[in-house]
Amino acid sequence: MEYKYIFILIVFFYLPVLIIGQYTLRGVPVKRYLVLDENYRLQCDVTDSSNAVDFRRNNIVVCSILSQSCESQSTNNRYKCGCINNNNKTLYLNINDINIKDDSTWSCKGNAGGQSSTTVTVYYGPENIRFNPTSNNIDVIEGKSQSVNCLADCNPDCDINWSKDGSTTILNNPLSLSTRIQTGVYTCTVKHIVFNKQLTKQLIVQVYYGPDELTFSPDVTSINIIEGGDQTITCLTDCYKCNYKWTGPEQVLSSSKDLILTQIKRNQDGNYRYEATNIKNTIPKTRSKSLQVNVHCRYKYFT
Repeated sequence: MEYKYIFILIVFFYLPVLIIGQYTLRGVPVKRYLVLDENYRLQCDVTDSSNAVDFRRNNIVVCSILSQSCESQSTNNRYKCGCINNNNKTLYLNINDINIKDDSTWSCKGNAGGQSSTTVTVYYGPENIRFNPTSNNIDVIEGKSQSVNCLADCNPDCDINWSKDGSTTILNNPLSLSTRIQTGVYTCTVKHIVFNKQLTKQLIVQVYYGPDELTFSPDVTSINIIEGGDQTITCLTDCYKCNYKWTGPEQVLSSSKDLILTQIKRNQDGNYRYEATNIKNTIPKTRSKSLQVNVHCRYKYFT
């Protein structure tokens, strides 16, 4: 009888495997949001054997702990970290005087690779109410639309609206301005939707317009005056702000809306011209209108 032997060689390979622990980071107590200047604690529970654990804000280290000794080092005196009851598996970070920058993603991370993160939400505002453009007084050329945005620092976003001249009518933000009837005093109201806190700021708006169509009072284009008599002609137009000018035969007579002729002489007979110019426009806008003045002699009768 023959016997056959089969040898099976079994080779075992050892592959080192790094086991990354489980980390859990949470706020204590759990809060939906924080407010400015309060204090808060984050707790990090670890299961691995990292030599050191960092607490980070937006991935920037703010406090570090040496696991063996529970010694800690902070980058800012608002932050303090350590071991709870000297247990290097239960770590804490105290955040004092919460500010806007703390509205961030926070994490605890060990040098063995384990980590956990959580989001801290900070509610604040309204603060720093302001306009864009920044001026509290704004000039607008009629027909050239101008927007003014009311801004404030708020979290969550505040409700922002406008009112005009004390009216209860609510206007949307940004404020859109383009017509003369929008001249006035506007109030921007910024209201926090959670805190019921609000701020206001005023904006003065002046819309420059005109000149519109010119008319004379009395409504004539030609007028007869007896030599030695008096006559006033007023030119009417809607305009803000215009420069006015009356010119007569070879001279400027007036820089107002009124042409005043007193004890008129026959050499003042002729064509008079009125001009209204709005110089606020980049290219000044001018309207003009002419008036014919006829001076008649005063006859004397002799007996």
